[in-house]
Parts: sequence; structure tokens; C-alpha cells
Amino acid sequence: MPGLMPQTSGPAQAEMMQPQQADQVTMGEGDANVSPEEQKQYDQFVGNALTMISSPKTRSGILQSLAGDGNPKEGLATTAALIVKEVSESAKKSGMEISGDVMLHGGVEIVEALAETQASAGIADLDPEEIEGAMYQAADLYRGMAAATGSLNQQAAMQDIETLKAAQEQGQLGTLLPGIDQAQGEA
Repeated sequence: MPGLMPQTSGPAQAEMMQPQQADQVTMGEGDANVSPEEQKQYDQFVGNALTMISSPKTRSGILQSLAGDGNPKEGLATTAALIVKEVSESAKKSGMEISGDVMLHGGVEIVEALAETQASAGIADLDPEEIEGAMYQAADLYRGMAAATGSLNQQAAMQDIETLKAAQEQGQLGTLLPGIDQAQGEA
């Protein structure tokens, strides 16, 4: 679902967003492929995650999680999966079901923001391949957590993972996830 990316200059700007600005995230290229409902879901999903990342209440726990007990790539993946799980469960409790496409694209934005947080906090400055690996690991971790709670559509999750892997193998990840190439260049 191309187009579900905010018009920011990358994870650094996304991280610096104030919570009241989170609902101002807008689509980038490919606007025609995204319904207003999907864009609203994306904006709320990513905005809530960015609020959680920057909140003084959760900041120290997130930084500790990002350290990953000495393995920052694993810390990035675990933290991203936990944040996606928390935000999606919160949305579900409030009556909003987040689509898989929104979670996939939003998850990329969340991983990018967390990688920037890791770097700015002096925890780690992961290279693009490590960030990409953490992205796949986060998807697998989230899938496992959601399966354990019975809230996962296994077929849709496997399809999403296979789509990501195929795009990577064909060098088309940037087409599937607009903005990933820019984020990797900034990492």
C-alpha cells in the first residue's frame, strides 16, 4: 500500500514531533493508493507510537529496551514489536481495528524512529542492513506475540512477511515501502 508514509525528512524529524503534532502526519507519494480511512489509521497508529517513544513516562524504559542487554539490533526489534503490539491493542480496545498494511508501513516508521532514538541516545548507530534486519525480526516477534494472544491472522501475517522478503530479494523494498531507502541512507 504505497503512500502511507509521512512527509518528513526521516526518522529524526518523526522523533522530534510533539504529541499534539502527531495527527498532522500526511501521506507522501502515492496518495491515490490510500483511502482516507487508512490514512487516518496510519496517522493515529504512528502518532500514538511516536508519543509513546517520546513520553517522559516511558522514555527510560524504552531506552533500556533499545539497549537490548548489549545487543542493540535485538533491542531495536524487541522494542519495536512491543510498541506496535501496545499501540495496536490500545486501538482495538477503543474500537479501531488496524489493517495489516497500516501496521506494516507504520511499523517501518516506528523502527526508523526507534533507530534514530538509539543513535541520538548513544546506545548504537546501526547500519542500514542492521536496521532492515531488525525490521524483519520485529515483524517475526510481533507475529509470535499476536499468535500467542490469538489476535493474529496467520495467513495475512505470513503473506506480509513473504512480500517483504520477496521485495528485498528483488531489490524492490524501496518500491514496497517508500521512504525506506531514504531512511537507510540516513542511518
